[in-house]
Amino acid sequence: MQGGQSTLQLASDLADDATVGTIFQAVVGAVIGGVIGAAAGAVLAGPAGASAGMFIGAAIGADIGLKVDLDAGAYHYTPSPLERETYLHIPDFPFGPLPNTGLYENLFDLPFARYGGIPYAGALAEPAAGGTVHMYYPTLGRITAPDLTRYPPMSTTRGKVYKFIFVIVKVSDPLDPAIPAYQLRMHPDDFYPSAIAANERINHSQLSDGWRYGALLGLDSMQVYAAGTLYLLNNQLVGIDSRTGHYFWAFAGRDQEDINAALLFIGNIGYRTDGILQWGNLRDLLNDMI
Repeated sequence: MQGGQSTLQLASDLADDATVGTIFQAVVGAVIGGVIGAAAGAVLAGPAGASAGMFIGAAIGADIGLKVDLDAGAYHYTPSPLERETYLHIPDFPFGPLPNTGLYENLFDLPFARYGGIPYAGALAEPAAGGTVHMYYPTLGRITAPDLTRYPPMSTTRGKVYKFIFVIVKVSDPLDPAIPAYQLRMHPDDFYPSAIAANERINHSQLSDGWRYGALLGLDSMQVYAAGTLYLLNNQLVGIDSRTGHYFWAFAGRDQEDINAALLFIGNIGYRTDGILQWGNLRDLLNDMI
């Protein structure tokens, strides 16, 4: 209790000239930073290290909290007619919302790019001729085929397979606010073992409306309604799984429900879902390497 009181006092000291809102941010940052610092210190130097780590982590966390602009954390925009084509209006989405659980990244990896400003991030749009994937890219302001230049594909006997992370988020549709609107956002990803450093890769939480620090404050904008990985072959959707570190523990044991919710979205926006591989069939495809 004494350590917790000291942590909160440290946050208050750092926030002398702050508003009530930023004081709250400093307190949240200090508490979480203290917990993370104490855990790291205990591993490195036992009880003494835990105490020192708590205060160091609290100071870092409180300082981050004060510098964070909550309003800048969301992707505020008025959707264009093209972007509205990626919206799916469903009265009651069958899954979610899922809270972001990447606490370490949430606190210490600021600032970071988010949907709306990431060149390769887009939203799934209606399929093109032959059922091939089309996406809306907010940085381009147009619907086009997916950009496949970010990460190398996996070569199989059936062709080159590309990997995309995805989240389904609830979005605000000012032209039709009566029924909730949802959007499936995607970004290419590397196959394991990845040649890209973990802190340089776009992750699932960056595709939501908010950004990581907002998750620590419980902001709804960090919640998603399904998440996982999609696989493209010849620019068609051929596979899906529930791999997502940031949201996995939010639906652990309910993987099929997560996948089914994503397939519901994909099917309703115009794609055939009966041939999209899951589980063992997907593993067979990915293991069928040249």
